Amino acid sequence: MPSYPRSDSVEYKQSAPWTLAIENDANGNSVYIGRVVPANCLLYAGASPAVDPKSKPIWQIQKNTFQALTVGGVTGYYVTDIQWAGGTDTFSNVWNNRASVTYA
Repeated sequence: MPSYPRSDSVEYKQSAPWTLAIENDANGNSVYIGRVVPANCLLYAGASPAVDPKSKPIWQIQKNTFQALTVGGVTGYYVTDIQWAGGTDTFSNVWNNRASVTYA
């Protein structure tokens, strides 16, 4: 079985429809999932001096809550709750603030 990094943060860039940023917990579960429209990132990347798009309110951030389940001696995790930063799924949140924002 392959080994995957735990408690990490990954960013996947693609041309459309959005770029993803993912932060995993110690079990490898995707706790925070951020989406941003790539064109919005380019607006900041092209600034002089360059501005980190993760510091701008252009992100849609989803927070997942997990529960462990053991069956036949094998433990897996399943999502028990999905919440949105600021209580909305709009592209109006700051990725860098994901741990301190209110979710609903």
